[in-house]
Amino acid sequence: MTSYSFKMLRVLDLTVVDYNGSIPSHIIEVVLLRYLALSSNWLLTSIPVSRNWNLQTLIIREDINGVCQLPRGMWELPQLRHLELYHQLIPMYTPEVAQVNLQTMYWLQCVQCTKQVLLRIPNVKELGVIAQGCDCHRCLNDLNCLNKLEKLKVQGSYCPIKLLQPYTFPQNLKEITFAKTLLPWEAMNVMSMLPKLEVLKLKNHACLGQDWKLSVERGFPELKLLLISVMDLKHWELGDYVDVHPFPKLERLVLRNCFELKEMPRWIENLSNLKSVQLEHCHASLVTSARVIEEEQRECYREEYGFQILEFHTIQSDEDQHSTLTQVSLPLCHSFAEDNDEDITNVFLEARRLDILNDHNPECWSWSRVSGYDEVAVLLDVFWLEIKGTLDTKFLHKMTSYSAYLIFKLKPDAKRLATAFTSVRYIRDKRSYSENRRSQVFLTKKRFSSNDPGQFRKCRHDWWLEIKLGDFFISSTNEGEVEIRLWNTTPYTKSGLIVKGIEVRPSYLIKKKINGITPT
Repeated sequence: MTSYSFKMLRVLDLTVVDYNGSIPSHIIEVVLLRYLALSSNWLLTSIPVSRNWNLQTLIIREDINGVCQLPRGMWELPQLRHLELYHQLIPMYTPEVAQVNLQTMYWLQCVQCTKQVLLRIPNVKELGVIAQGCDCHRCLNDLNCLNKLEKLKVQGSYCPIKLLQPYTFPQNLKEITFAKTLLPWEAMNVMSMLPKLEVLKLKNHACLGQDWKLSVERGFPELKLLLISVMDLKHWELGDYVDVHPFPKLERLVLRNCFELKEMPRWIENLSNLKSVQLEHCHASLVTSARVIEEEQRECYREEYGFQILEFHTIQSDEDQHSTLTQVSLPLCHSFAEDNDEDITNVFLEARRLDILNDHNPECWSWSRVSGYDEVAVLLDVFWLEIKGTLDTKFLHKMTSYSAYLIFKLKPDAKRLATAFTSVRYIRDKRSYSENRRSQVFLTKKRFSSNDPGQFRKCRHDWWLEIKLGDFFISSTNEGEVEIRLWNTTPYTKSGLIVKGIEVRPSYLIKKKINGITPT
């Protein structure tokens, strides 16, 4: 096939192609693309994106061999409508001209959510924001610049985000998703006043606290779908002076992994448009109370007016719930008591307690002792590198954000270990792995700039290296087990990694009262 055959390409999707060398020259010549999807931002160094003036869609998937800087010219593409970048990419430079055709933007770093940037994308209808770090608590203050915004996703990092008055959010919003944002439940009063909001999804401790008091009359006037997943919600009540019930048009309610909610609020029976209540990994008493309301509705309003209960993986009781968890004896250390009134626990998972793929195969891994007592795993030769650890949240403190770190060393002749992917998730939350984006870590590189994306290794005081694998938040210690995972499945042999274990330590402690409840 000649290079001329590719010059007329309009659509090019390379997301399933792994390029490790130079890409063919006839692909480099494409300049008439309208749709471009890449498996790695590294390919942007070879494909002349800025010369494709008709490009409308640019998608860059998660990559393991990316570059830290994006080439200039991205914002100058006049026809660009859909831009989706893996959220660990370094933020692009501020656009010099307004991108009036851009309608979809995933993901903006929180430092980019300024008026200067948002005014350059005035017609965006879909926006994703990554709020990493506790300095991002006011990253949503300027969203009112986007008058046409209809869909918003905010991915936090278990550090609290604050919301201002309702005018912070564009009034045309129809769908909002919060995850890991630790918003106070009072912030939902702001959401309840959005006149066109139809879908609200609260995931993975999007809100913090056990009490949600609905204090706005006829709040959420157009909401049709409400999803609450992995939340510590225990009391869900109407405010004292609310006479007109909220959620007048709610059709579907999904409660997933809400372990503390034991009873369905009675005001649910007044939702005449409710068609289904989906309960996943919730307490049996919650299901029972929901069925009572369902039966009462059917008796009063006939069969066609009642809502349907969809039940999945019910938790029978607190005792049954804890009996299914793996009991592990863990060595604890208490080195994080700095400036805290209470002793906060670190947990160390030794290499022997980890699930290391093929660690019993002497051709893949060997085991040795260092310092006379620490047993470590030494990578000899594998294609598929995978290390997993699980931890019961009962060993940890409530109302605390934790970070997991791999403790390791590299042999001088280590091979193919430059990068890897990581994830941290609740095992009980079956959907969290597919929904949450994985993180990228650089095992052999050092951070040269604070703007470099991804996680880089650091040297510890004991001369071992550590690298952050991810974060999770403990609200009630009722979340079950957490899975911590690192992997690299590129089709090359890897060697030279020495694994000491995984350390879990607090990164943020919620100390103030939330909804009248003091964390313990």
